[in-house]
Amino acid sequence: IRYKLTHSHTATPQDHQKLITITTSTVKDRGNGTTRSVQRDSIIYVPTSYSDASNSVSAAAVPLVIVLHGATGTANYCVHEMKWSEKADAEHFMVVYPNGSRPYPSKPPGMATNAQTWNDGSGRFESEVSGVDDVSFIRQLIWQLQNGYRIDEKRIYVTGMSNGASMAMRCGLELSDMIAAIAPCAGALWTTKMMTGGDNDNRKNASVRGISVLYVTGYNDTMNPLNGGYPKMLVSTEKMRNSSPKPPVSQTIAALVKILGASSTGSSKWSALGNAIRHAEVYRNDQDGAEVVFLVLENHGHHWPGGNSVLPKLLMGPKNTSFQGTDVMW
Repeated sequence: IRYKLTHSHTATPQDHQKLITITTSTVKDRGNGTTRSVQRDSIIYVPTSYSDASNSVSAAAVPLVIVLHGATGTANYCVHEMKWSEKADAEHFMVVYPNGSRPYPSKPPGMATNAQTWNDGSGRFESEVSGVDDVSFIRQLIWQLQNGYRIDEKRIYVTGMSNGASMAMRCGLELSDMIAAIAPCAGALWTTKMMTGGDNDNRKNASVRGISVLYVTGYNDTMNPLNGGYPKMLVSTEKMRNSSPKPPVSQTIAALVKILGASSTGSSKWSALGNAIRHAEVYRNDQDGAEVVFLVLENHGHHWPGGNSVLPKLLMGPKNTSFQGTDVMW
């Protein structure tokens, strides 16, 4: 992957929100069938307290949160929906919202005809058919941000929604040399070798650093059914077009627990959130401190918890407003 860093203002007036452009050479254009270089923009949000001055009180290295949109989503939508930029100002960390790849890179993204997705290992999307290496893309993104900003290399985190959650889990396991923790919301761990606890790609699971995981999903989420199966809209019994059956969420959690060598510790510390949580499980590896936390939200569908989702409840289910996902994950 070849890359370059460019800064330009987005549509918002905030001077601390910029664009970073990475040029990849591994994307196949469905329009003409050729593999060519394309530019993929990511929105970066630099907290207002950040300073480049070495003598500044805010000159210390800052954590980095990578936020991945769901299938058909965009970086701009994540900025609006998930409130990570506001949290970054309050807690002094940097956020980057990358865009996935799309079938027609030269055309703008579109939900129906030019959807942006991540190659999460499921084989569901154009990104995998075209051979897009999104793991390498995220690695290059981290490297480039480290070149341009003071990033705390011990505090790099990935979160995402739906397809972005699945990609976050893939990144957590395949980039564990760079990533400290992940917080997927309503996704699945798709890669077969990962699910069985065997080798994943060119690495042994024993080489996975002790990353921590906070997995959140909704009890009423028909797009990410707890018991597995085909995703569907709340008001429809039809499976989604071109979709694949999802594994049960418990299978994803069991695989993560096995890979990270964790064991159950109970869930009492989450009782403070009261009725917002229907079910909680906590696992811990006492040797490296890695934790796997699994939360099922009461009365919640396929939305970012506590976010500004514009998706209708009629299609995606109810919203649990008592659970502020971004705050809890941070």
